[in-house]
Amino acid sequence: MATRRALCVGVERFADPGLKALEGPVGDARTVALTLIRRFGFAPDEVTVLSNEEATKARFLAGVTALIEGARPGDLRVLYVASHGSTVPDLDDDEADGRDEVLVLYDHDWEGAVLRDDALAEALAKCDRGVELVTLWDLCHSGTLEDLRSQHYAARAMKGAEGLAAHIEIVGARSLEGPKKKPRRGAAAATREAASKKKKRPAVTAAATPGAVDDSLPAISLSACADDESAASARFGGMKAGAFTWALADVLRRHPGAALSYEALAEKTRETLKNWGFKQTPQLHLPPRFRGRAAFRGPQARAQTAGPHATAHATAHATAPTAPSPGAAPLAAIDQRIVTHEARREWHLAVAALWERVSLLAQPAEKVRTLEHLASIYVAVLNDPSGARAAAEAVLALDPQHAQARAFLKR
Repeated sequence: MATRRALCVGVERFADPGLKALEGPVGDARTVALTLIRRFGFAPDEVTVLSNEEATKARFLAGVTALIEGARPGDLRVLYVASHGSTVPDLDDDEADGRDEVLVLYDHDWEGAVLRDDALAEALAKCDRGVELVTLWDLCHSGTLEDLRSQHYAARAMKGAEGLAAHIEIVGARSLEGPKKKPRRGAAAATREAASKKKKRPAVTAAATPGAVDDSLPAISLSACADDESAASARFGGMKAGAFTWALADVLRRHPGAALSYEALAEKTRETLKNWGFKQTPQLHLPPRFRGRAAFRGPQARAQTAGPHATAHATAHATAPTAPSPGAAPLAAIDQRIVTHEARREWHLAVAALWERVSLLAQPAEKVRTLEHLASIYVAVLNDPSGARAAAEAVLALDPQHAQARAFLKR
């Protein structure tokens, strides 16, 4: 049976106080985690979220190893990262522009804990070729962060933001200025010597348009921008988030029942950013074997993996009469509150509204679905085991055979 796992990482503050703090990445990581759970059928315990001090270089690489270790052909793995991106001088002369792309994590420092694209590619390349490995990057200079192709760019300045939609205000870029010269022998000597022993990877020919394809690529990669661009952080009606992640989530919200392909998801995300006035171009790298594949296996995946209660709910929903029930008006108001609280990341208020929703519902299957939603917030966002256990116990009271709730309570 195919399995699925996800690792979502958001870093806003750093151990080095000299590194510029960000606003939005932690919320972005949680948004993606909840999207995978609510729309694409991931169980809460299949999604790991690392934020700030949890996201050190060592823990991140260990998380990537755990994500792909044991994955077999047909399995789905998702890696999402929101943080700073940067570049440093190339150590092993395998970059056409002489610069390695860098993922900036919590313990980043220029002399030691620098996570280069070389090391990232090496870690991800261990994934079995038959696994559907999806990587999402909301950071600057991320077009070829995994070294998926050899095309690189020299210009690295953030472009202007003229023409932004009225409700959007750019608040910064997810970029750090890296050193311009190769490090001298000394503190970074061991790093340079280790890197110099690596073999050069063969160049991968890139297509002329965003969406380079080659069957040798180890992953489906969708990044916020090209290597010569910066990924913007912005305020959306008072909410601060990564422009790329916000656009991605907006596309999925506007197509709630559609099984968008990776190509369609990338293109619609590009169009959304362009329409909003952002000057960044999301890059899709897609092996031909995944062309036309529904992104993350499509929204129907939840019904396929959530057990008999989900199928019963889907059937009841499909055949329900259109006339409003006596409780429809208060439920509609509560649902609007839930949407508003989640959009504002007011998670405790959202949880309170969800419990209120459970108390008003009549159909057991709909109660179970709402309790699953509650459990996902407790686990993926609030890190509240007691709340998650309460939701799981309520699920079992309604559906004693609910496999995910039973498994969670046995831990």
